[in-house]
Amino acid sequence: WSEPSLWEGRLTDLQRLRRMRYGDGPMEDFRDRWLFIATTAISWLVVPEVLYHEAHALAEEAGGWDERRTRSDLSQVSKRARRAARGETIEFMGREWDPRHHFRNETIIYWLEITPEEEREMVVTISAEEASRRKRLRDREYQEKRRRAKGIATHAEHVENRNSSLRKKIAAARQLKRYGLSTEEIAKRRGVSQRTVQRWLS
Repeated sequence: WSEPSLWEGRLTDLQRLRRMRYGDGPMEDFRDRWLFIATTAISWLVVPEVLYHEAHALAEEAGGWDERRTRSDLSQVSKRARRAARGETIEFMGREWDPRHHFRNETIIYWLEITPEEEREMVVTISAEEASRRKRLRDREYQEKRRRAKGIATHAEHVENRNSSLRKKIAAARQLKRYGLSTEEIAKRRGVSQRTVQRWLS
């Protein structure tokens, strides 16, 4: 992921999380944290001149904030976006970084207390555990496709084939019984035990 594409995906996830939790209603909790992260996402996607208008519209819609509160509470995001637009960088751990806020997925999940069930609806904002779960599913699907391509029956098909074979054996045993054969005779003909024949005929 590039930073812009990563944040575009995160912004989509944030909107999805908001709809899952609150529908079309106001955010009852996590509003300030959600808006800070969402505005950070926007700062990676638009120029600083557009950022404030986008941030204010979102803050008004999600949190009922007025213009004054938007400017006050989200000022750090705007300042960092303007620094980035001027080409400034910051040094951290011996590297030059874009001055806009950087978040790890784990931090966003922790801040917003995103549950494992909610993570399953996310596209980008997922934990290492959810990423591993998805990888296992992809690997399983890939192996299943390979098996099908080689003509190997799926588990469901194997079970159905086995049940179909059993139904045929039972039908044959019952037919022999109607012909007057004893359980012992049927068992010999079918190559099974008398107990198995008794079970088929029950």
